[in-house]
Amino acid sequence: MTNNRQILITSLFGGLGNQMFQYANGASLAARWNRQLFVDDSWYRRTFNESVMTRREFLLDQFPHLSNIDRKYSMAMPKLLSRIKSGISGEQWFDDSHGFMKFEESNKHKICRLHGYWQDPRYFIDQRQLICDAFALDFIEMRNSNSLLPEISEYSSLGIHVRRGDYVTLPDRPGQPRPLSLNYYNQAIEFATLHRQIEKIYIVSDDPAWCAEHFTGDRFHIVENKNSTIEDFAILQTCDHIVMSNSTYSWWASWLGRSENQLAIFPKDWTLARSSSAYFPPTWVGI
Repeated sequence: MTNNRQILITSLFGGLGNQMFQYANGASLAARWNRQLFVDDSWYRRTFNESVMTRREFLLDQFPHLSNIDRKYSMAMPKLLSRIKSGISGEQWFDDSHGFMKFEESNKHKICRLHGYWQDPRYFIDQRQLICDAFALDFIEMRNSNSLLPEISEYSSLGIHVRRGDYVTLPDRPGQPRPLSLNYYNQAIEFATLHRQIEKIYIVSDDPAWCAEHFTGDRFHIVENKNSTIEDFAILQTCDHIVMSNSTYSWWASWLGRSENQLAIFPKDWTLARSSSAYFPPTWVGI
C-alpha cells in the first residue's frame, strides 16, 4: 500500500464458494469505484473448534489469474473486534447483515472494507466478464498434470455435486445445512436425462464411498477423492450440465458453466440465511 490510490479490502472466510462470492463483490466494486483491491485472509489463521466449525483453507490463489492476489495480512480476530479495529483505523465498513445492499459511489474514506457473504449475483452481474476471467481454469493443463482427472470433451456430460461431510457431522442447529436426500438426486438425474441427451455422469463429492454405494452403472463416474478442491471444481464446471447440492461450491460451477445449452438443477429446499430470488438465475431449474 505504497501509493495514494484508494483501497478496498474484502474479508474472506468459509470454503471456496464463499471466498468466490466475497472476491466477486470486492472485485466488481473495486472496478466501479476505481480502487485497489486487497483480500484479508486472516480468518484462515484462526484457532478452530472443529466440532462446531469446519476448518477451511484459503483457495482463491489456486485460480491462475489470482495466483498473485494482493493480500492484507492482519491479526486473526472475531468479527466484533475486527469491526472495532476497522473503525479505529478510519476504515469505512460495509456488511450484508441486513440483506442486499445497494452500494453508492463512495470516496469519503481512503480505505473501505467489505465483511459478509455477499451471496447475490446482483453484486457482480454487471462485471460478469471480469469475474469469469478471474476464475478461469485451464482444464486441459490440469489434466496433463493429474491423470486422475477424467477427460470431458466428446459426449454430453452431467456433473453432480454431492455435499455431505460437515453437513452430516456438525451439530444440527438453525441455519445449518443438512445433506440432501437420495430422492433429490434421483429426481434431478431423471429430469436431466429426459431433457438432455446424457451419456456420462460425473459425481464429485466429499463422500465418494456413499456415492459409490448409491450411484451404480456404467454411465456413473465417481471422481477420485485424491483430487484437490480446485480440480473437482474444474470437473463440475467443465460438464455440460450440472446438478447442484445446497452448496455455494456447485452454485459457482453452474454460474461459470461453459455450455450454451447448460441445464442447471438446484434443490428448492436450499437453506440460505442470506439470499434472495435473484440468487438463482431464471434459467435454472429447481427440484
